[in-house]
Amino acid sequence: MSGSDAYRRRRLPYPWSRLALVALLVCGSLGLPGPDHRLEQDSARAARAVDTASARGSPATRADGLIRGTLGRQAAALIGGDERGWLRDVDPALTSEMHRLYRNLHGLRISGWVTDPAGLAAGQTGPVWNTDVRIRVCFAGPVCTRERAAAGRPEPSTDLLTARTAWRVTGDRAVLLRFAFDSEARLPSRPTPWERGALSFAAGRRVIVAAPRGRLRPAEWLAPAERAAVVADRFALTEPRVGSYLVFLAGRSEWRTWFSAFTDRDVLGYALRPSDTSGFIVIDTTKVRPDAHGENVLRHEMAHIATRYGPSTRVGEWATEGIAEYVAWTGHPVSAYDRTGDARALAAKIRWTRQLDLEWSHASAYRSGYYGMGFFAMRCLSETFGEARMLDFFDRMAHGGRGPAQASGEAFGASWAAVERGCAPRIGAWLGS
Repeated sequence: MSGSDAYRRRRLPYPWSRLALVALLVCGSLGLPGPDHRLEQDSARAARAVDTASARGSPATRADGLIRGTLGRQAAALIGGDERGWLRDVDPALTSEMHRLYRNLHGLRISGWVTDPAGLAAGQTGPVWNTDVRIRVCFAGPVCTRERAAAGRPEPSTDLLTARTAWRVTGDRAVLLRFAFDSEARLPSRPTPWERGALSFAAGRRVIVAAPRGRLRPAEWLAPAERAAVVADRFALTEPRVGSYLVFLAGRSEWRTWFSAFTDRDVLGYALRPSDTSGFIVIDTTKVRPDAHGENVLRHEMAHIATRYGPSTRVGEWATEGIAEYVAWTGHPVSAYDRTGDARALAAKIRWTRQLDLEWSHASAYRSGYYGMGFFAMRCLSETFGEARMLDFFDRMAHGGRGPAQASGEAFGASWAAVERGCAPRIGAWLGS
């Protein structure tokens, strides 16, 4: 997957996780919570215009126009908080499902629901008409543009979905009979947690925690998630920052399905940033609890979201994981770091001298050691040149396309070779070698 990285559980005594981040450049919006009433007004005007046009033309043309008009009114009702309007043109047999979807979306502070019907399939004669509807959904921000929904993107996304719909058109009314998200499982986006089942929520200033209703308690995770968000926000390298970090607590079944899941048994959590308003994190609650360890996992995951968003370029995992570990352990002494033993074993295995930009290996026996070496590299850069210049160095690589050598000269005013020579004894001391 493009732009992915992962945060996995340690194999040695204190288990950790590996976070997977996918930077999908789909949605551009201002990171402020609340509904977009401009979109509500625009959708209502568009719906009226479509209804007027639908009075003319063939049965298929009229049906298409009425369906588009109804979709526009439903979107305006959804964003405006009008559940009765959302359900007004829904068949009674579908009301319960659409009510569930409405509640899930509002629990996540939906800010955009922009629909783009694909058109009626050929050969239909009515009164029941089928059409696929592409939907752009945005959370925790005021802008969700129609142009991007219509144009789409080649890669799958968590905020550009397709629903298969059926409508009964009689007279001047289109009633929704069927609404089902496309079930095709394509990494990294499908299915999204809000598509299936009812969620419960706990919302704070920077975080919304969601969980399957009745089985997990999102309120237990809110305080550690809010503390982790405060730390991660300090290191945000893109503007605007995410409107909210959306944390999904997965039980065993959800972990195996949400966002197409991850099959590696060592993975405890992963995250996606599909837009500049949203950052999604999924936690495997069968392995992680809302304690100090869980808070550090959240810090690491939120750090990936805060430091990586497009236009971004491929960065060595030593830096991507290193900066996430740096954020997770900021405020703690190096002596408290729990991967030092793993890093020491890796250094002995590869006969490490002074190279900071190590070529990454996902071999499970040394995976944790590579995380540790990445942490030590970023910690040394910060202690040597200051945190602000270390972040500038990473930003130049992650969003400026520089390699370590060029980024080092620009951010530190020193050659990469000189930087590595300077860090070698410090890291050696931390390793105890």
